[in-house]
Amino acid sequence: MEFLQKRIDDLAKKRRNEHLAFLKSLIAQDTAEKEMNGQNIILSRLKNLQCEIDIFEPDPKRLTKYEEFNEGHEYHNRANIVATFKGRGGGKSLLLNGHIDTVYPSKIQSWTVNPWDPTIRDGRLYGLGSCDMKAGLAALLMALELINELEIPLRGDIIFESVVDEEAGGGNGTLACIDRGYTADAALVAEPTCLEPKSTHVGSVAFRITFEGVASHSNLKWEGVNAFEKALPLINRLQSLESKWKKEQVNNLLDSPILSINRVDAGYGAILVPANCKIEGNFTYLPGWEDSLKEFYKEIEESTKESLWLNEHPPIVELIHHVRPYSTDPNDPWPQFVKQSMERVVEKEIKISGFPTGADARLLANAGGMPTIILGPGNIRQAHTVDEFVEIEEYYDAIVHYVLIIIGWCQ
Repeated sequence: MEFLQKRIDDLAKKRRNEHLAFLKSLIAQDTAEKEMNGQNIILSRLKNLQCEIDIFEPDPKRLTKYEEFNEGHEYHNRANIVATFKGRGGGKSLLLNGHIDTVYPSKIQSWTVNPWDPTIRDGRLYGLGSCDMKAGLAALLMALELINELEIPLRGDIIFESVVDEEAGGGNGTLACIDRGYTADAALVAEPTCLEPKSTHVGSVAFRITFEGVASHSNLKWEGVNAFEKALPLINRLQSLESKWKKEQVNNLLDSPILSINRVDAGYGAILVPANCKIEGNFTYLPGWEDSLKEFYKEIEESTKESLWLNEHPPIVELIHHVRPYSTDPNDPWPQFVKQSMERVVEKEIKISGFPTGADARLLANAGGMPTIILGPGNIRQAHTVDEFVEIEEYYDAIVHYVLIIIGWCQ
């Protein structure tokens, strides 16, 4: 094994410039709901490898049967790419998943670099999607190229997925892969974790609640109904609900849940009683507390009952998105294998923990029934931010870790 690891390390170092150039080529493409800009680059590399390539667009009609399906998205010219590397037989299979799409750049006028012009500064590679998650996706593919070049024979199949619609739709790309029959004995999602394995993540709900009132001059307030004031009792109730959840919901791998009101839109000026009020926010919940959404609705119902006005003009509740949680037991064979593989390289103890936000891991685990680990280069705190970056050395390290994990699991 030491001889094999030296061969891997030597070849990975030899290919560093190529690996960096490939990542830069992905970052240079605008893939915010224009995924084919990046998928064509992925495809050009896969065509040089011995694999079966499947290119297909998600079909919303087929996906409506899944609880995790997100409505309202169109997929013309937004295709998933799945490559299957057939093993010799008799080994465990592995599914490798990453998304090619990015968010739209946040506050583009505040960036100090062009989001689509990958820039190196102080050992970091800056650019939109560098962290979330083109570095992880690129590292998976570069690991497969190294395995191919080293001609390492494997018994188990490897499924590589470059999926669309993780950011804008929230998982329909990966869900379409599951619906198409792509599953394995274990799954790895290359979201940014600072190369720390994660075996669970929170559930997350984003919501909008609209309150109706009656406008009037504020000096004649009694002639109107202040929609913002009608919203206040519920806001207070939701703050209390957050405190309740923090006491009740405990998981030693995850932080306590949050419930946060992040936007309030009411009125048109200082002397006008607002005729409507919209509040937007989100909350998280931990695996095992799936009734949290029911509790959220219950607070809205109770607040409505306490107001004669709201009884007659009930608030309108919309869910912007609902990302469910997942959990793979960290003591199961797959998480423990990843942990031990990494420990042999870094020569120190690796801890398995939880991911603070949602990811397509939930789909692979919940809908696909696979033990799932999240592991990738980059810090999730850099995702969706101005001047997004990934540490270049961490990207290189991820490639080597992926090679060792893949050959160890599928041998």
